[in-house]
Amino acid sequence: MKAKIEDNKLVATIQEKLKHVTPLSTETCISRVPRSLRKVNEEAYTPQLVSIGPYHHGTESLKAMEEHKIRYLSDFLGRLPRYSLADLVQSLRELEESARQCYGNPVESDSNMFVEMMLLDGCFIIELFFKFWAYNRKPSSDPLFRIASTISVVRVDMLLLENQLPLFILEHIFRLYTATNETYPGIPFLRLVLHFFNFKILLNIAQDFSLKTGGLKHFLDLLRDCCLPSNPYVKRNEVEDCKFIPSATELYKTGVKFRKAKRGSFMNLKFSANNGVFEIPTLIVQDNSEVLFRNLVAFEQCFIVGREHYLSHYLALLDFLINSPNDVALLRRHGIIENLLGDNESVSLLFNKIFHGVQIFENSFHFNQFCKDVNNYYNTPWHSFKAMLYREYFYSPWSIASSIAVIIVVVCAIIQTVLTAISAWQKHN
Repeated sequence: MKAKIEDNKLVATIQEKLKHVTPLSTETCISRVPRSLRKVNEEAYTPQLVSIGPYHHGTESLKAMEEHKIRYLSDFLGRLPRYSLADLVQSLRELEESARQCYGNPVESDSNMFVEMMLLDGCFIIELFFKFWAYNRKPSSDPLFRIASTISVVRVDMLLLENQLPLFILEHIFRLYTATNETYPGIPFLRLVLHFFNFKILLNIAQDFSLKTGGLKHFLDLLRDCCLPSNPYVKRNEVEDCKFIPSATELYKTGVKFRKAKRGSFMNLKFSANNGVFEIPTLIVQDNSEVLFRNLVAFEQCFIVGREHYLSHYLALLDFLINSPNDVALLRRHGIIENLLGDNESVSLLFNKIFHGVQIFENSFHFNQFCKDVNNYYNTPWHSFKAMLYREYFYSPWSIASSIAVIIVVVCAIIQTVLTAISAWQKHN
């Protein structure tokens, strides 16, 4: 009897929990970074100056920026002559539920706290874009612009997976401004965004102002979209496991010729099986590269399935190519890596550690066919033989001259031997 009572209590407790189960949302696009990734480099996923969104809201080390958010809100409201703070709060509250659906982990904030967070963070971002656009034309006394590195740190903070606002919230605030300001010069929202982030400087991405934000979730998603190759390598052999390629120095020894691609996304890789030319656009590696790469990989791991892990697969390919500082030195000589970190070992360690905790499914690897083409060239003995001849005998003008001299001596010796044999044969007959 006692057991029956306890069972009923347990059933009632579980049923109460079932009533509060939050249904999964198809709109989820922002989440905490999984522990398996975060533990490798905690700082790569943690904002340094500014919190955006609910996950780092109220963090003690980021509270200094909250005063700037209030000041920016005041500046932004000054741009809205026919729109009051109450109107702005009301319009954002109508979007609260849709915004909450974008976050994969529970958001503890009540309705007022959440709407206030959207208001302060959203208006801060839009006002920051306006100020940054104007700053290039007229220097500003704004504290955030006094130290050159501050904007750089804020820029990277705003690209972290855990530090995002849904893009539709920002576009909504921007539309309110453009609809009520008759003097606005008509700069598109996306142009303001790309001007601020300057992906060309961050990752050598050719910015395309014809891009549309439709379908994009947030700033990190936009960065990923700008990274994607314009002409992805044709992917075949879906069920065939990938045979990963050797390092750059190993490939070079067997005749593979590395060449810097002239333009395009840094992911536009090409390999010619006819002449062994491996074309790779220049990749800039600098202080913030690891942070950006790790967050792009985390976003793909959390929200994008299988074969669409373009960034993850590209970085895995670089991990195959770069096993040591010598590989980095080789790629630098050919203009493929622009190293702003300083020494080659730092770049080598970056790519060798970036996949700790990352799951890559070999039979859905985007560069399967690419790797197969490279390996077929690498495993052909004739290519290794040609490369050896070139290195040993034709690498420099002096080696070419000495090789020609040796060939002449050998030919002369053969001719002399033949003539001697002919002379001896004639005497004998």
